[in-house]
Amino acid sequence: VFESVKVAVAIVIALSFCTSFTSSLAAEIQGVETENSEHPYQWTHRPILEHFTGLSCPPCMSGAHPDATRLWEEEGYTEGNPWNYIEFHELNGGGEDDLMTDEARDRMKYYQPGVSGTPSLDADGGYVEMGGSHSANAPSANYEEMKSALQDSGERDQIKMVNLKVASIYDGQRFSVRVDIEYIENNENFDPMSMELPDDTLNGRLHIFMIEDHVTAWSTVNGADVTMHNVFREYALEGKDFELQPGESLNEIYADWVVPTTIVRDGIEEPIRVPINPRNVYPVAVVYDMDDT
Repeated sequence: VFESVKVAVAIVIALSFCTSFTSSLAAEIQGVETENSEHPYQWTHRPILEHFTGLSCPPCMSGAHPDATRLWEEEGYTEGNPWNYIEFHELNGGGEDDLMTDEARDRMKYYQPGVSGTPSLDADGGYVEMGGSHSANAPSANYEEMKSALQDSGERDQIKMVNLKVASIYDGQRFSVRVDIEYIENNENFDPMSMELPDDTLNGRLHIFMIEDHVTAWSTVNGADVTMHNVFREYALEGKDFELQPGESLNEIYADWVVPTTIVRDGIEEPIRVPINPRNVYPVAVVYDMDDT
């Protein structure tokens, strides 16, 4: 039985700006952290927008795909990193998409078990669902709904607050990522009519997504190459579960990710169709509250 969609409680990214691929890079660590940083929109946290799309999907390429690209280009590179964006590629309805992988498909099916559809988007771990095979009442996958979903997600205050510290280095072959998690407090509602105190325990799940910006691939719908942002390539770490109480931390979580030359599609390993440019790769770490539906 599929559990209700879980909500991301906090997010931060580590950026790796590599000017060369020599061993000297091993001495350089660059990171961004949420601790003591003020959100540029005065939101409580930095939500994530997960976008499921396909280069051979006509409704994707004529609507949600350019809309998500527009929104990210307007806000995604602004100072303070107001929110984060990951693009997962699928083959719904057949066709071709050289960026599709089994891991990307599995992520889509987490949100849409059974029959799944594109275009679809999930803001803040499913707090807002758009398009796809979500309920008939789900908003459409368009620019205005995406913008509204991010604001609604980011302004929530009844959540369990965490600080994330993320750092990464690239040594010419692999990315080494470090994540530190600090659980600050439980801001969930207290029901005065209930005799039970709210559960302060954070039952968290950490994902480290490796994404690549400025990826170019062929679209059969457009009949041309398309350049995309923040394409999911692989996990550096998939689904590390943990439990914390307010004030507790989980430090020095390490994950190594070797830049792959193969991908798995439909259970078959094959040479990667669109080679990865490490200069444009960085990790996105997300903590999901597995008790928040």
